[in-house]
Amino acid sequence: MDILKNIIKNKLKEISAAKKNIPLEVLRAALEKVPKPRDFKKAISKKGKLCIIAEIKKASPSAGIIRKSFNPADLAARLEESGADALSVLTDRKFFKGDISYIKKVKARVNLPVLRKDFIIDEYQVYESRANGADAILLIARLLTANKLKMLHSLAKRLRISSIVEVNSRVDLIKVLAIKPDIIGINNRNLKTFEIDLGLSARLRPLIPQKTTTVSESGVRDFKTLTQLKGMGFNSVLIGEAFMKRNSISINLE
Repeated sequence: MDILKNIIKNKLKEISAAKKNIPLEVLRAALEKVPKPRDFKKAISKKGKLCIIAEIKKASPSAGIIRKSFNPADLAARLEESGADALSVLTDRKFFKGDISYIKKVKARVNLPVLRKDFIIDEYQVYESRANGADAILLIARLLTANKLKMLHSLAKRLRISSIVEVNSRVDLIKVLAIKPDIIGINNRNLKTFEIDLGLSARLRPLIPQKTTTVSESGVRDFKTLTQLKGMGFNSVLIGEAFMKRNSISINLE
């Protein structure tokens, strides 16, 4: 069984347990007390600039423990000070050593909008994201049928949070373009092998309408690549490991 299948198998168990612990109607009621979302799309689509979504994560299946000294709120504050335009917070517990509680902790320390980075496959998780203060969610096209993708994307809009709809192939992109999302992310990491192919961003970007906000994800580790991505027309880039592996947190990749 590949890593992705293991992740989804575990995620289904987590969702089932969460529904029993906090029923959906309780989550919906909690939304009335949650502050208005911060504008994630605006933060990552500034004219003439390649914006940076800095990712806060402790570990990954491919890299293992990335950062031993890990305080999400402190890291968020340092990334904001360094010039990040938005933040991404890993909330998967088993495989990425994250937690959904990190979102509130991070937002209490910074003014940036925050993306919940997880494997979202059920409407419960969309409500859960909003109830915990997420300003945006990640929807991975490969994990969802066309109908499920459309439903989750529409639900996020109703809850007034943004969605990065992520593609990993031309097949994914065809599915995604049908729902006309505001933000499309191209993940350069193969979700089965976890290997990086930066050429994927170059191949898929021309197939996306210019008005759509675009994000290149995974494998960006130097200033040269940033320059290339900006030249391709990307609005933003999501970077995690390159920041998390440093002793001194900085978004400067020169």
